[in-house]
Amino acid sequence: MTLAIFQNDRVYEGNARLLNAVYPMPSLSQVVADPITQRGAEIFTHVSPSLPPLFREDSFDPTTRIRRGRFYVPESPNIRQWPSNQVNHYPYAQPVVGKRCFQATALNGCDAT
Repeated sequence: MTLAIFQNDRVYEGNARLLNAVYPMPSLSQVVADPITQRGAEIFTHVSPSLPPLFREDSFDPTTRIRRGRFYVPESPNIRQWPSNQVNHYPYAQPVVGKRCFQATALNGCDAT
């Protein structure tokens, strides 16, 4: 699963062939190191510190304070293009970018539930 962020304004989800706009905008948070040990998660050791992984929150249980969601790790290179006919912008208007390609920051995902 790929998460694409367009101009820090819109979020799209899909794969290498098709992207769909995510509406309403999901809650995204940067994954940071443990404040006590100053260590990040061991599975993210190959990730550049300048592009930290993101956590997309799917649900939150206020009683137990457990967040469920997915981790997304930046691709390399992290700017990717999709042909404009393979991007579903609904319910947003198609952005006017003057190109036939849709370009966005791409991140690969995995379940974290």
